Amino acid sequence: MHGADGNQEDKIRALDVDPRVKERGMAGPRFKAIDGDLVGRWMDVDGDLEALVGEGTEANVGRVFAEFVAEMWEDEMDAMGKVRGWLGEVFMPVL
Repeated sequence: MHGADGNQEDKIRALDVDPRVKERGMAGPRFKAIDGDLVGRWMDVDGDLEALVGEGTEANVGRVFAEFVAEMWEDEMDAMGKVRGWLGEVFMPVL
């Protein structure tokens, strides 16, 4: 799809998105970049985190997401709100 590497036909697996797996080995550094423009457009058009982690993914993708959110915001009641706020700050328009 759109020239992206990797599996484009099946559900997204935790193995595909878990940085703990991606950082291993010689190929690890090539997985360090994301398309910020793509994330920004997704946030403007949809931005539905629950759908992003839950639809078209294996069940363990949501678990991995929850683990990382818990590590970042342990005491936070509205973790999804914190993630949305953080993404908004990171991908805010350049002045």
